[in-house]
Amino acid sequence: MKLLLLFLINIITLSSVPAESKEKAFMESVDKEYQYYEKSQDYSYSNNYFSIIVVQGIYNDKPSYGICFTSVESGKYYALLTIDDNSYKLLQDERKDGKAIAIESKYNIYIKVYDENDNKQSYEVTLPRFNKDKYDITNAIEGNGTGKKFDELISYIPKPSFFKTFIVILLSVTGMSVVLTLILFITKKGLFNKEKRKEGIISMKDLLSEDTNDIIEVDYLENVKDLNNNRLENSNDNFEEPIDEIKDIKAYLRDKGFITEYNALSEEEKNNIMIELMALKDQKKISLNDYYKETLELWKK
Repeated sequence: MKLLLLFLINIITLSSVPAESKEKAFMESVDKEYQYYEKSQDYSYSNNYFSIIVVQGIYNDKPSYGICFTSVESGKYYALLTIDDNSYKLLQDERKDGKAIAIESKYNIYIKVYDENDNKQSYEVTLPRFNKDKYDITNAIEGNGTGKKFDELISYIPKPSFFKTFIVILLSVTGMSVVLTLILFITKKGLFNKEKRKEGIISMKDLLSEDTNDIIEVDYLENVKDLNNNRLENSNDNFEEPIDEIKDIKAYLRDKGFITEYNALSEEEKNNIMIELMALKDQKKISLNDYYKETLELWKK
């Protein structure tokens, strides 16, 4: 039992030593390298999860800040600095704790703390820019002033979230599609090429011309009118009367799911109706007169 208690005490002690020893070593370095310094009570902070010490003073004749950040649990939290609209991390050790003995006060320094999942914590502080000439050394501690080199900071680029990445990819694909469509439209390529669109599409106008022996060079609608008049006037036209005549062709077509507002239809939709009309004619369900009348109305421009 005693051994177990000693083991637990050692674990608790060891877990707190890194933060205390690092902060002590940090302050010793500050005392050695700064000309004048003071630990800022306004900017320093500590809780059960992380601790941050901020010192302010004169380093190598320059107004400077020193920062020491430690996480109670190794790698659980980190400090992020924003200086002149750029983000930086402190130089980290094996526990991912960070420190900077001296950062020259050229700009405001904004400090925020995040956890390992990049969730921002409540602690947030701004270290304002200050001038050496206006720095009051009355309450400052005089150090040895051996420091000459300012600390290097690590540039930080945040990891984009999945949602943001998805939106960027979606917008990129959409933008490329719009640009490609505009190029095809301007150059009359692909679907915007009239001849290309006709490939694989059966022209009902051509089929009707073959069915009625029309001449292609003759205007289609005029030809239908002539055929209609000729066949009605031709006493030798032995076209059989419909077996089961459909009186209202448009009503029949609507029942079949077709749209009968012909002027609003595309050529392909008209082709489908034309096929249905030809089938009705061949099955003798509509009269030849009604067939040509409806065909004329279908293709009327």
